[in-house]
Amino acid sequence: MTVYDLLTQTLPKLQPETLTGTTIYQATDTITDMLFAALLNRQSDIVRRTNQIWFAPDERESVLPAGFQGLSAHPEREDGRSLGHVSSENRGYYQTLEAGQQPEAYKLEGRLLRIFPACKDGCKLTLRFWHKQPKVKYLAEPLPFAGLFDDVYRDLAPGVLAGVEDNIREMVAARIDAVLTHRKGGRRRTRSLYY
Repeated sequence: MTVYDLLTQTLPKLQPETLTGTTIYQATDTITDMLFAALLNRQSDIVRRTNQIWFAPDERESVLPAGFQGLSAHPEREDGRSLGHVSSENRGYYQTLEAGQQPEAYKLEGRLLRIFPACKDGCKLTLRFWHKQPKVKYLAEPLPFAGLFDDVYRDLAPGVLAGVEDNIREMVAARIDAVLTHRKGGRRRTRSLYY
């Protein structure tokens, strides 16, 4: 379903006097934010992504992927070994390391992933992270989440456009639980959240 489809299905349900000035884009983004928050709270694989990040020789930092909302696991080297997390207590040690064959630790700083030490010959890391859907911009765009929650958008859009958001979070939670249970054959699967 596209944003346009959502709009055409929502408009007949609305009374002109109930509209608050919220656009269909804002309503879609509000619902997407609620869905993301509930899915992240349940640590669902629906909002988890895996990317490869390449570091050039002696490069120590890389920009995180668009939509990055936090790590779901520690970054891994090509040999499968997880990097340690640099904290305020051990940062001095890692900063003194000279460029080596493989990094030993990482730190997230704003939109950057920093590695310690830098890779002498360049390296690749596997990054598993929580990913937030981008905001919709066009009527022809499909709704986020590849159709899994089209019914949630369809049911919630009139209330969000009219400014009536009573019990919406509870409904989102119930719908997400139903989808997660169905996708996993009767049980939900979750993972830990790393910062």
